[in-house]
Amino acid sequence: MALNLDLVLYGLTVANVALYVLLLEGFVRYRRAMKTPKSLTSQEAFAFFEKTYKSVFPEDRTFTWGEAAAKASGIVRLRMFEWQSVQRSVRQYEAYRYGNIAAQDVDAQPILNLALALRKRA
Repeated sequence: MALNLDLVLYGLTVANVALYVLLLEGFVRYRRAMKTPKSLTSQEAFAFFEKTYKSVFPEDRTFTWGEAAAKASGIVRLRMFEWQSVQRSVRQYEAYRYGNIAAQDVDAQPILNLALALRKRA
């Protein structure tokens, strides 16, 4: 009878440890999801992409947005329509930076999606 009680206690201990590990993993995922931006302005989205890009490619000191997006998309492996929307977003942002269009005309969601996917891959 004592042997069965020991097995039950060991089993409960293992189940308790497994439960706490799952709880800790859920907490870490929740904290990470809270740090993940959902919707940003174009400047904030491109700053987030730049920060993510520099953390993945620290050797690149100077780069253009097109080069950075192309290099990042090589790691993330974007589909054709996603790549086209990233290119459009980069062109719009550069036009905004050089004064050709207004800030609200820049679609920053594709570049934000690219930065989030790059961060997951890294």
